[in-house]
Amino acid sequence: MDDNIQQKGTGRLLRQKIINLMYLIFIVLAFLYIPSNFIDVFKDINYNYEKSTQEFNNEFTSNQLNNLYNFNSLLFNYLTENPVDSVQIIKQDFNTINQSSTILIQKIEDIKHKLAKNCGGYNEYGYLLNSQNYSGTEKYLLENNLADSIHYLLKNHKNMIKPLVGKKCFAIIDSVLPVKETIINSSGEPKKWALYYFNKMPVSGAISVLSKFQNDVRRVDNIVIESYINDFIIKNDSLSVEVYNKDFSAIRAYVEKDNRIDSLTIDFTGKIKFFPYEEGKYEFTIYDSKRKYLKTYFVKDIGPILQRLQFPVVFTGIDNILKIHHSKFCSDNIKITTTEGTITREGSKFLLRAKSPGLTTIKVFGIDNNEEKLLTTERYLIEDLPDLKAYIDNKNNGYIKASVLRNQKEIKVKSNIIRDISFKLKGFNIKRIHNHNYKNSIEFETNVGSKFNSTTQEILNKAIEGDIYIFDNIVVKNFDEKEMDVPPIVLTVK
Repeated sequence: MDDNIQQKGTGRLLRQKIINLMYLIFIVLAFLYIPSNFIDVFKDINYNYEKSTQEFNNEFTSNQLNNLYNFNSLLFNYLTENPVDSVQIIKQDFNTINQSSTILIQKIEDIKHKLAKNCGGYNEYGYLLNSQNYSGTEKYLLENNLADSIHYLLKNHKNMIKPLVGKKCFAIIDSVLPVKETIINSSGEPKKWALYYFNKMPVSGAISVLSKFQNDVRRVDNIVIESYINDFIIKNDSLSVEVYNKDFSAIRAYVEKDNRIDSLTIDFTGKIKFFPYEEGKYEFTIYDSKRKYLKTYFVKDIGPILQRLQFPVVFTGIDNILKIHHSKFCSDNIKITTTEGTITREGSKFLLRAKSPGLTTIKVFGIDNNEEKLLTTERYLIEDLPDLKAYIDNKNNGYIKASVLRNQKEIKVKSNIIRDISFKLKGFNIKRIHNHNYKNSIEFETNVGSKFNSTTQEILNKAIEGDIYIFDNIVVKNFDEKEMDVPPIVLTVK
């Protein structure tokens, strides 16, 4: 009987071990057979992080102010043109941070490249060949201690920034750069930094995480530059300070600039307002019998910021839009000259028309009492207009539904580089190749302008599956009536 009990106990134990082993195999297989389209989404996530990091580019070469960091860089560079030592120290501090960021981002980029290469590289569609492989991540990043190295680099970068920025700025940076030694996971357990981010992480996920770190580093650059800009006050704007104290009568305040001292008044709400009267360094002191608060602001008269909307360069054959901002001069009192081409005005905008490639120097003048004052000078690179493409329903070639084609009213001409610019379409030819009873029949019409005429519309209304429509001899005119040929549109009806 004892033998039977012992056999049953041994059988239960063996059965439990087998069940545990099967669960383990199931978990492993479940991960190995994650649908590939689930892993594929990491490619888009990684692309968006990398694109965002590239847009946070300290060298203001894109000339596009729809990027906040580029705008902040332009404004910061203008504000720090002052040769005063205290201003130049701020500029040096930011350059130190930015250089450290660039080096760190490049090191992470090298690690990303080697990780992808070690795990088989990419296929022809840009996806990782072994995107689901997590053992490659662990072997390269964890076993080689590269994850710990990344953690160390991020932490050092953050510590380098700390003495160069204020407490409020650093608190924001602290929330952006994740460098704690341990992180609490979803089970409430503390995990080491390297294991939290890269343990059991597929290669595609690991590369996306590394791209996120690169993006975080560049975001910190923007946080720093915004904090520095906040230390500058624009002339004629008020500086407002709020004092928290039960008895305002015991508080005294004054501001000093170039040995001139002005007393400041605290209103009944505890606020102090001061209007800077000229550019320069203003030192504010607020104190009572126990404490003293000191704050320095640099005041700058914002001059013109010349924007080249939509263009990294200016192009021949079109109206390049220039927009001028100045605190003292409205557009009616602005004059612009160019060494190449011509300048015309359209409302508050100025249009630059250039006929040949090369360099041009643009000067902006403010007119005051019939006198011209030079405000700024900029150089532009003039390039030939990139190739244009014609579209119907945003298609240049390929397949189109018959019902969609019948509803089209015109051809649109666009450039992949230049946005929001309309081009004057002179005309085009349309051909419909119809396979009827295994015999091809061709209908032809010449259309003037971009809008479809009645005959063209009739040809489109006949569209059925298998028809081929060719729109060729598409001619576009630029501002000086010069004709430009555009490649044909070839659409197959489905």
